[in-house]
Amino acid sequence: IDMHEEMADLTLDIILTTMFGSMLTKEENRQIAIAMKDISEFAMQKPNQPIDIPTWVPIPQNFKLKRARRILDEVILKLIKHRESSDDVHHDLLSMLMNARSEEGEGLSSERIRDQMATFIFAGQETTATHLSWTWMLLAQHPKVLGKLQEELRLVLGGRTPTVQDLPSLNYTRMVLEESLRVYPV
Repeated sequence: IDMHEEMADLTLDIILTTMFGSMLTKEENRQIAIAMKDISEFAMQKPNQPIDIPTWVPIPQNFKLKRARRILDEVILKLIKHRESSDDVHHDLLSMLMNARSEEGEGLSSERIRDQMATFIFAGQETTATHLSWTWMLLAQHPKVLGKLQEELRLVLGGRTPTVQDLPSLNYTRMVLEESLRVYPV
């Protein structure tokens, strides 16, 4: 199992649900996932290039990056336009940004919201996936720690999905995640 790929998929699903609620179709979710993988690949390869090639240079990796950005922009803008034309009430990040107002009462433009959403997706997904991947590796190397973690989860959650209200009771879980970050900072 490629744990980083699994964690990247999981974190992207969570981030997209947090940001857009349940309004993404499977196709839109797939398009964002592919675009994010292409953007991540580009970002990971960029520091290893012997020459910093500008993104306007017509080479395959730049075409792939531009295509990924275009797809991400199109999907997010489509969701914003859909939300603007809807009277439904949503409790997600997109709604918060759309309802945000400056001191003068001005809202953010669709393009600004799109840019913020794309930044949140990129910054949150890769770092969280990497953190979780390192955590799984460390837990695999330390079975006693894994056992203690599983015991805390069993006692606190009793088999149910955790909620935000459970966080204060998951002290050992917090310590495991913090130690993973200390050993392998993202």
